Amino acid sequence: MVSRSENLKEILEIEDEINKLEINLNYRTIKENLKKLEKGYFGLFISVPSPNNLKETIKIKRNSPQLENTIKLYKEKIEDYQNRIYKLKIKRKDLKNALFQ
Repeated sequence: MVSRSENLKEILEIEDEINKLEINLNYRTIKENLKKLEKGYFGLFISVPSPNNLKETIKIKRNSPQLENTIKLYKEKIEDYQNRIYKLKIKRKDLKNALFQ
């Protein structure tokens, strides 16, 4: 049986990991650029970091297949981060429930 102090410690570790994921520079960069691309408020071309390598910039033409593909790749990356955050939140909730029973 796990003690209350061990549960509390694990809850705090999970919360720390959730915060690290939510403020992660790559996550924020992907999220911001996805918003830009989905809104479409840009000229004929837009320069954004490549979804595969955020250090590399790509130039995308409005309404092109490359734009659609880039949006799809950004969404997949966002889903990965969000799934990890969601799983951690569920684990935290289960630990909190076990703590207060």
